[in-house]
Amino acid sequence: MMTDRRSQQVFRRILLWTTVPLLSWLLMQALHELGHILGALCTGGRIVELNLHPLSISHTIVHPNPAPLIVIWAGPIVGVLLPILLWGLCKKLSPKRSHLFRFLVGFCLIANGLYLGSAVFEAVGDARDLLQRQVPLWGLALFGAVTIPGGFLFWNGLGKEFGMGESGKELSPSEPLEVFTLLVVLVVLECIYF
Repeated sequence: MMTDRRSQQVFRRILLWTTVPLLSWLLMQALHELGHILGALCTGGRIVELNLHPLSISHTIVHPNPAPLIVIWAGPIVGVLLPILLWGLCKKLSPKRSHLFRFLVGFCLIANGLYLGSAVFEAVGDARDLLQRQVPLWGLALFGAVTIPGGFLFWNGLGKEFGMGESGKELSPSEPLEVFTLLVVLVVLECIYF
């Protein structure tokens, strides 16, 4: 009986520990691209392509793009601020699940920070586009220097919420299944539409 309960907990933890980062990756890309879309719409740009397929790196192509710097910066800026706002909303509406959004916030801060901050070593994607438009390298490095540690601060202390360590909470059957279901739905939708 005790072994059966322990093995259920192990299964729930493994399911949660694998699906939360995968779901966070897909949501991070969607929020980042939403930033580019909002930047384009606010500056009169026209979105000609949006790719959110789960097996590729997301991107948004805007043409014409009357304000490329705004469109480019909007991706990482919205990509870190919107998850923070969603987490704040979730804390009020669903405090029992707010740790999942807190993980997403940390993930988005770290991913967007690495994306731009890694330009110090090799500029790709938005970082390359920003450097080509004369944004100083130190600006990208500063963005990463602020967001990456911020992401780790959001993650600090989350282990127990995911059942880690001796003080880790016992996971209910519903939480890992809800996250897994959301991941499957998102992957299916992205495969269909992108």
